[in-house]
Amino acid sequence: MSVPPDHSSASDETVRAPGLGAEGLLFGRFRQIRELGRGGMGLVLLAHDEVLGVQMAIKIIPEQVVQDTEGVVDLKKEVLRGMALTHPGIVRVYSFERDATHAGIVMEFVEGETLADLKVRQPSHCFDCDTVRPWLEQLCAGLDYAHREARIAHRDIKPRNLILTQDGRLKVADFGIASSLSETLTRISVRLDACGTPPYMSPQQALGERPTTADDIYSLGATFYELLTGKPPFYRGNVLAQVLQETPPTMTERRIELGVTGTSAIPEVWETMIARCLAKESADRPESAAAVLEFFKGKALPAAAEKPPIVRVPNLARTAPEPVASALPASTFKQRESSRASSWAGLRQSALVLAAAACTAGGLHLLRHRQKDSAPPKAAAAPVPTAAPATSTNAGRANATSPKILREAQLGSGKGLDGARLQGPGSDPGAKK
Repeated sequence: MSVPPDHSSASDETVRAPGLGAEGLLFGRFRQIRELGRGGMGLVLLAHDEVLGVQMAIKIIPEQVVQDTEGVVDLKKEVLRGMALTHPGIVRVYSFERDATHAGIVMEFVEGETLADLKVRQPSHCFDCDTVRPWLEQLCAGLDYAHREARIAHRDIKPRNLILTQDGRLKVADFGIASSLSETLTRISVRLDACGTPPYMSPQQALGERPTTADDIYSLGATFYELLTGKPPFYRGNVLAQVLQETPPTMTERRIELGVTGTSAIPEVWETMIARCLAKESADRPESAAAVLEFFKGKALPAAAEKPPIVRVPNLARTAPEPVASALPASTFKQRESSRASSWAGLRQSALVLAAAACTAGGLHLLRHRQKDSAPPKAAAAPVPTAAPATSTNAGRANATSPKILREAQLGSGKGLDGARLQGPGSDPGAKK
């Protein structure tokens, strides 16, 4: 991550990364100047490029990742994608360097401070809406470029990754890099924080679903929630469980909870927008960073059913890119979804009908066999004897048994219930017509 100097701890002394030689050269061309930051995702150094004669920020990759072949391959792909980003609001990525023992990412050095550092220096540890409005506009411009033109999701938007330069320009650092490192460290160390930072992760990202631009919209909402209140939406206890299940208080309620004073009230337009960004379902969030800005200009947000599908960002580390669904009009997408659902319903209904027909045919076939097996020989189908006197007793018996004998005679002659001759194994080829 490219970060500005930490003035509270940095010094002019050279801070050497573990294992580097006394000459202070990194990867044969960069001379260390000082440490810019240190954390679980690596060590960031300010160095002088001896070849080009300029200062660079170099992120030294954690040793666990360097030793993991798959992790290095994934990280290289993220670096290549980051190199394609050329927006003035995004920190430039220049190269991936490696020697026998270390690996690092060379990035643009930005002189400035992170919004996280600026926030803690405020008397109330938060900002007014008027202060953060220009930062929101610049962040949305950078995200919209990355999402629409480069098709890259950041996946770790937070105050620590937003740098404000000395002339008031906001730059987004670490596009895709921190999340790739986090994914690798999660996989090889069985960590539970997935890829990203839990207080700023969308529910879908927390569940490990495929990255989408909607994840960045959620993180944008969580970031500005913190900048305006002093804390992210969820910051204590089981944060991931709350991200998945709980609804955070409004920003005004959070300010009251934290005892924030000396700041102007938060307008309803801010409350509404941040709440929409923090929606649990991706489809309920603004469909793009540009839509966030449009809302502040008075344009109403579309209903969830009217919005185009969320842009799913291809994960080159594991899957090949696929067409972006949001290029289709919403009506076309709905028609296709409806047609697909109808097709599946039709297939299910057809399968049930075929199964019922098969059961019916099987039952009739079994019934025929049983009837033919139980039928008496054809000799028994002779006419009913009439030689005996027709006493009242004999006549009653004849009348009582005649239907059964007639039915047996009919079945024995090979005729079905409707009188038609049955064709099949049960018919008697020697029967006289």
